[in-house]
Amino acid sequence: MIVADNITILKNQKVLFQPVSFKINKGDFLCIYGANGIGKTSLINAIRSQAFDVGHFTSNLAISDIALLICDQSGLSNLTVNEHLNYISSISSVNDLQFNHVKQRISLLNIRDVYFRDLSRGQLQLCQLYFLSCFKVKLWLLDEPCCHLDHSSCEAFFNICHSYQQAGGSIIMTSHKKELANSIKLMECV
Repeated sequence: MIVADNITILKNQKVLFQPVSFKINKGDFLCIYGANGIGKTSLINAIRSQAFDVGHFTSNLAISDIALLICDQSGLSNLTVNEHLNYISSISSVNDLQFNHVKQRISLLNIRDVYFRDLSRGQLQLCQLYFLSCFKVKLWLLDEPCCHLDHSSCEAFFNICHSYQQAGGSIIMTSHKKELANSIKLMECV
């Protein structure tokens, strides 16, 4: 699915991180961890666009096979959670069973009629993870998906990921916290 061999990115003629290599197959979960400012988000964006300045990168995925979750969701602030759910179902082919499951989970949180701007960062992040699980894609790229989640929400996140993997989906995520990735392939970005 994806093979990266000694890839890196240049920004203003400066190497962002040491060259990295990895291979992602169907059902794999890779956690890229490292300090702030090391280039993890840039790496996620480059994987999505399949554009690297140095190294060799091959993938059999189209852009439409990839879903991206980033921390900044400011564009959603004027929508309620329910409005965003309706929007998702209107613009994309979604997994109907998973979509109904997500609607039930959101209802349990009692936030369907709450505007995104009024959600806590953790609630917002968890909603985005639930929404992501609706899409029929082969790869999730998750930039700091646990950064605002409490312990129980983090467990819910890993349950969502496990279900996605069981269905054959692959995941690449970034994190500052190595300990989050107990049963995941780890790659340090330095």
